[in-house]
Amino acid sequence: MPIERFLIVDENDTTALMWTLLLQNLGYKNVEHAKTGYEGLDKAKRGNAQFIITCWENSSLPGTIFIQKARQELKKKYIPFLIYSTRLNNEDVRLLGELNYKNVLPAPIDKAAAGKLIAEILEFENKLPAEETRLRKIESYFAAGKNTDALSLFDGKIRKKGPYFVRAHILLARIWLSSAQHKKAEECIQLALADEPENFDARSILANILTGLGRSDEALDILMKMSNSSPKNIEALLNLGSAYVEADKHEESAATFGQIDLLDPDNKPVKDEKAKLAFKVGDIPLAAKLLAETQNGDMLSRHFNNVAIALVQKQQFEKALETYRNAISLLNNKASLHALFYNMGLALSKKGDHAQALSAFLESYRAKPAFEKSYLAMAKTAQTMKDAGTKYDSELVKEANQIRRKYKDSLPKGSSVS
Repeated sequence: MPIERFLIVDENDTTALMWTLLLQNLGYKNVEHAKTGYEGLDKAKRGNAQFIITCWENSSLPGTIFIQKARQELKKKYIPFLIYSTRLNNEDVRLLGELNYKNVLPAPIDKAAAGKLIAEILEFENKLPAEETRLRKIESYFAAGKNTDALSLFDGKIRKKGPYFVRAHILLARIWLSSAQHKKAEECIQLALADEPENFDARSILANILTGLGRSDEALDILMKMSNSSPKNIEALLNLGSAYVEADKHEESAATFGQIDLLDPDNKPVKDEKAKLAFKVGDIPLAAKLLAETQNGDMLSRHFNNVAIALVQKQQFEKALETYRNAISLLNNKASLHALFYNMGLALSKKGDHAQALSAFLESYRAKPAFEKSYLAMAKTAQTMKDAGTKYDSELVKEANQIRRKYKDSLPKGSSVS
């Protein structure tokens, strides 16, 4: 889709008019103006902005925070930004580099240079290279939790040395990490870091991998250095606070989240991180309050799932089951719960409670009939109980069969359940 809708964010009407006229001279008539960063976010969402031009020195919401909030809150990930400033300092330049914002102009604006830069950005966005298109599609699949589809698009070409090498391996590492495949994730991220040792995303993911591998001290060392060198990078602070939670350093995590509150008092992702902390210390009412408006239910579901799986691996079944139950209660209507129910069923099976496992697998299948693993797990559990001479609730199996038939009937002609 060609870029046609522009948004200018600047409290100075004269400068905003200059940009509007410049864009009109380039042939673009659909231009909105927002006087504050907050108004800009609202207009970007309502008007589905495709290109944002913003002043760095807006007083109500400075550029340091506006660009980060835009990245968090706007649904369209790839919105080109053009940033102009009279006084970027070294800390600002570092933050822009970490966030991959490269289109920056000094103020006062050279109109010819500005027009040339806008034309270059639009030419790239309107005629994306094949590799860029594929990576964006992979990222879209990953964001939707479709890891199998995302992995199917990786091939030798997109992973070869070249301009997309680091980004492709960072993305592949994210996918493996989300599936708790820490060793595979580490292999990918080390390849990326070999090419770009200071890459912000790669270092952040490495820290997450190390946390997952139980190497919390190494992870914290990386994240503390990152947040110290870029103290206004909210993602760096979020990652550090989350790592403190995982390391059971609760006071440090609360202090780190407090730093984010000072930078961005209404930051939504930090509420999710605070909810993880409340969950871990057993304050379920506070976790529920913090998650009341979460927009990251599926991500949190994966997080709680991984926490419980780790407990199962340690054979701490009761703690794992309590984690599953609390997570299901907290995320009801906020996430797809089939994976939580399915893995709770596996935990119950390992514990030897096959009757309850059967019920959990059915809940998983109810939540997502396309998730065939739940149906197969029910069949296997019922057979295990039958072989052991234990009576199982045949009504549960009957319901599962009814769900399966109804689901198969709803599929397009020629489709099949695998």
